[in-house]
Amino acid sequence: MRKFILTSALMIFTFLSAYDVEKMIASLDQKALYPNATAVNIFTEVTYDINEDYTSEHKVFYLKKILDYSGKIRYSDVEIEYNPDYETVELISYFSVSPENVRIPVPENQVYDLNTDDAVWSPEYVHNRKKIINYPQIGPGYYIALEYKIKSTRKIPASGIEHFQESNPYLEKIMNINYPKKLNCRFDAHSSLSFSKKETDGRIHLSWSVKNSPLIKEEPWSPDYMYSGKPVLFSFFKDWKEFNKDQFSKVFPRSGSKEVKELSNKITADLKTDKEKVFAIYDHLAKNFTAKTSYIAAMDFTPEDLTKTIERKFGSSRDLTALFLALSDAAGIKNCEPAIKLSPEIRLIKNKMKDLVLYDAFDEFLIHYNGTLLEPGNVHQAYGYAGRNNCTVILPSTTGPQDIIMPDKKTVSRKYKYNAAGNDLTIGLETTYSGGYDSWMRSFESFPESERGMRFFQWVIRDNTAELIEGPIFTNFGKLNEDMIISYKIKKPSAVMTQGEHSYFYLSDAFANFDVSLPQRENDFYVSDRMIYTDEFEIAAGKDQEIINLENKDLKFKIGKETASIKFLVKRQNDKIIITRDLYIPEMLIPKDRYQEFRDFIMVLKKPLNSMVFFKKI
Repeated sequence: MRKFILTSALMIFTFLSAYDVEKMIASLDQKALYPNATAVNIFTEVTYDINEDYTSEHKVFYLKKILDYSGKIRYSDVEIEYNPDYETVELISYFSVSPENVRIPVPENQVYDLNTDDAVWSPEYVHNRKKIINYPQIGPGYYIALEYKIKSTRKIPASGIEHFQESNPYLEKIMNINYPKKLNCRFDAHSSLSFSKKETDGRIHLSWSVKNSPLIKEEPWSPDYMYSGKPVLFSFFKDWKEFNKDQFSKVFPRSGSKEVKELSNKITADLKTDKEKVFAIYDHLAKNFTAKTSYIAAMDFTPEDLTKTIERKFGSSRDLTALFLALSDAAGIKNCEPAIKLSPEIRLIKNKMKDLVLYDAFDEFLIHYNGTLLEPGNVHQAYGYAGRNNCTVILPSTTGPQDIIMPDKKTVSRKYKYNAAGNDLTIGLETTYSGGYDSWMRSFESFPESERGMRFFQWVIRDNTAELIEGPIFTNFGKLNEDMIISYKIKKPSAVMTQGEHSYFYLSDAFANFDVSLPQRENDFYVSDRMIYTDEFEIAAGKDQEIINLENKDLKFKIGKETASIKFLVKRQNDKIIITRDLYIPEMLIPKDRYQEFRDFIMVLKKPLNSMVFFKKI
């Protein structure tokens, strides 16, 4: 698992001069307005100093002004996360300044170190700590100044990401990278940034800067700053070929131990095809091993001894991937290879990573088998799903990011049976889940059976007007090659409204959680993963009842090569009305100038009339 942190073990910074905070504050235009900002970054400088052996020193200075109470809450505690295995943190100066320009020191007892949550939950693999600085006296109009450095002894080619446009404006930001001439730095920077390069005393000095960089307004379903902002990406790896040779190759098992061969034989005995064997290995690791949280960007790629992993029944994604490879190799399977899944925000800029090896983009290790991605050691994850329908990965057999796309499959398919008796409505539902929703449903297996129904009602049904009269029944717990199926029946008293010869009731809402509440946007709208939902409503209706508000629809919204669709189909089958509602949304980036069109498209599902059934007696 990848974790973005305030500081990176791969980066180093050097300051060229002292910072005159009072002068910076005095030069600030106090009448300037910053709409939607909670703070303003007055001056920021970061410097990466890279040594010949890739050890490094990283320095940061920033001065920011708090604008409102949201800014106070957000910035009153500053956390500097680091890995003590190879990093040390030195605080150089830290204080606040009142609106009257009085410096306020931070008391010593307000600076402390803690383990991160992941280090508590997964101490075998995550050693990260965070140095916390609690600024006790800040509020709107106050200033925060912080200068610190981190020394890293890690000897691996540095890489990193630095943002020049985020959720609060930068009045001025500078980034420097200094390194020996014999090293080579690859980089990609936003075209709006000022750039300079010079050489002194056998060292190269790269510098990027920006002034008056506006904020990116926080809006739901916006693309990451990697796409919408002004980042600088850099790496000291020569290319992906060098990375594959020097780092990725460590994951491959050197030889199968006796314990590996015995376990492989036990798992795959009497199985004939490679596909059967691969599933059997996946199934065994999922049910007998636990994948522990780890940051693969911060760890060596050499796995733990496989015998040790077998004995203790847990491991990082690196260790379980290596064990899977060894077991498959012992079983004679030839097409398994490791994969590194990249973080989702990389998908929109993967073309920039063609020649850039960015450790910050690494998420976790997976298995790649004949176009299928597998995540070993997760009992709640179905075979063939690795957290997303569309994954961008690094493979040792290729160079650079590659897309692995799962075949189209319904994410959620719901079949309803509605029966009205007087004003009461009885609803039976059978739902088939795949992908992430399948994983969520499998997680209910962790609860005692006596508690499972209550939690399902609270978290999934979430209808206080309903009475659960049957179920829920969970089908396919433990069958990782089958979709989860959940069925239940509820009763909704007084759900049917009758007015003379007309009656109506509400259908369940469409499974579309898009937030299109904003009438217009400043950012593009990004659907980051494919969604396929189907609802089928079977409604008991006599031949003297006619639906008067719903009709067949086939709507489409197209961006480039991608097409989203919404379909309604209404038909009668004897004493039943069958209503089918289909939604297909591929991964798509919707430009802000077409957001209104997309909003109108989605709002078809959210209009009350399209979620109601009106009957008229005929």
